Amino acid sequence: MKSMKWKKRGSVLVGTIGIATIGASVIAGYLTMSLNEYKLSQRTSKLQAAMNLAEAGLELGMNSINTKDWTGWTSVGSDGYFRDVTNITFADSRVARIRVYVEDYDDLPILVSEGCTVEPDGSEIFKQVRVDMETSSLFANGMTAKNTINFNGNPVTIDAYDSRLGPWNAILNRDDVGSVASLSVDNGALDVGNGDIWGYLATGGGSYDIGPKGSVRGEDTPSGVKEDPDRISYDFDSSLPDVSVPSLTVDYTTLAPGDIGDASASWSSDPDVYYLTTNFNVTSSDKINVVGPTVIITEGDFVMTGQSELNIIGSDAYLKIYVAGDLTVTGVGALNDQLKPDAFQVWGTAPAGTSQNISVKGNGELAGVVYAPNAQVDIVGTSSVSGAIVGEDITVTGSTAFHYDVNLKNLDNDGSFRIKRWRELRGNTEWLNFDSASALASAISPL
Repeated sequence: MKSMKWKKRGSVLVGTIGIATIGASVIAGYLTMSLNEYKLSQRTSKLQAAMNLAEAGLELGMNSINTKDWTGWTSVGSDGYFRDVTNITFADSRVARIRVYVEDYDDLPILVSEGCTVEPDGSEIFKQVRVDMETSSLFANGMTAKNTINFNGNPVTIDAYDSRLGPWNAILNRDDVGSVASLSVDNGALDVGNGDIWGYLATGGGSYDIGPKGSVRGEDTPSGVKEDPDRISYDFDSSLPDVSVPSLTVDYTTLAPGDIGDASASWSSDPDVYYLTTNFNVTSSDKINVVGPTVIITEGDFVMTGQSELNIIGSDAYLKIYVAGDLTVTGVGALNDQLKPDAFQVWGTAPAGTSQNISVKGNGELAGVVYAPNAQVDIVGTSSVSGAIVGEDITVTGSTAFHYDVNLKNLDNDGSFRIKRWRELRGNTEWLNFDSASALASAISPL
């Protein structure tokens, strides 16, 4: 009987030890997991700190580019600048540094920046970032919208050319920078349909829609690739300010079909200025022929329908329309030379929060510039449209070939730069040697 009691007690003891062992294992596993999570969170925090430093370096570089102040920088070669900031200490006594290199290729700067934290054991945690800059211009892209862009047609094609070199030509004057961009973060706000973009596509964060026959490509796109990931980005940002009506001496307060502008005046001469306080409407077959420098400012609508025509003719003729209401030029349409799209400019002056519609139809070939950041912009054509468009929402309808004139980057350009492309450098194949400024200079080249 006594032996049986000891056996029972022994069984209980063994069970207790087993449970304790299992519990200890669970606790040990939990502690190990917690420790690993702690190490991972610490690592993530340190990597984020390194990235923050790298981006601070980019801010230093961009500020010096735009202010043209290179105080504190070391000149490298003929057009490079290097800066090493080492006097950085965190609250936990860790030290850090920022190293930045700026290279200027044809006045389109490239920046690379490294942020690095040094641990107490001497190990380093770093992040490297590259940014390609472009001219800060209202017309830095072929099409830019605050919200939506939709291509409706059979199909719409987008590419670019340089009017300084002549008219668009598929062989002699065609570039793969026909950029289409939307600030929207909403998915599907940019609908390419079956359109072909020979250039770049960008959104403010939202995804885009593209049909089975659509494409986003360029000269450097591998054969067979329809949507080149190197030409698609989701971090687009741009400032699209409202338009202010220019302060000009008014010559006329009424407008009638016929010739307008002074045919003997040069492009740089003071334009004839029309200031209209009421709607302007032409619905018959009347023509407005712009033969010299002309500005039309209207507080109401500007409408040309029916068989009416708007023609910019003459070597020094141009037309700038500042419209507060709706603008419709959809009769026979507007005609302007592809060599000077800036000779036909539409500026929507409706403020943010209001409704405005801009609709323009081309008569064969339309060349022009539309800047209406608070308007629905509709481009209708069956041939080609050259120039640049900025709107709140943009719709292109018809079998339209849209050619962005890269020379328009110089229109209303304030001389500053903005980010065109931002990319983190990853892995041994991309990391740069920031210990040598000359090595950086030889490693950087335009994408």
